[in-house]
Amino acid sequence: MALANNPTLVQANAQFQAEQGAAYQAGLWFNPVIGYTSEQIGVNGTAGETQGGFVAQEIVTGGKLRLSREKWAQRAQIAATNSYAQQQRVLNDVHAQFYRTLAAQRVVEIHRKLVANGEDNVQTHREMLNLGQTTASAVLQAEVE
Repeated sequence: MALANNPTLVQANAQFQAEQGAAYQAGLWFNPVIGYTSEQIGVNGTAGETQGGFVAQEIVTGGKLRLSREKWAQRAQIAATNSYAQQQRVLNDVHAQFYRTLAAQRVVEIHRKLVANGEDNVQTHREMLNLGQTTASAVLQAEVE
């Protein structure tokens, strides 16, 4: 349940996916730019108007896209490692809390046994008082204990 519902794991997984996306994007060619331009040189309708279109494409050479993608892929690997580490921290916290709860249950069980022993002791002292084998102050002391 902790692995399915812990928000820090969702965050770590989202960070990993974002880094993977950035690594993918880093290795792609730039988008081409297509445009239209118009310019009027003359005044009051005189000749001199120019119009035209253009296409531009940035070309990256020398393996820079591959290097960029490798850099971002390494960041994605780090994010994956961090995600796994967070998962282990969550599991460790669950295990630690389990043992704390188990120890608290044992302490409660021991305290219940101590209370039962104390009640038996009080009952024994009352019976001894009825038989004349102890004093009233001993019964009161047993009740206090």
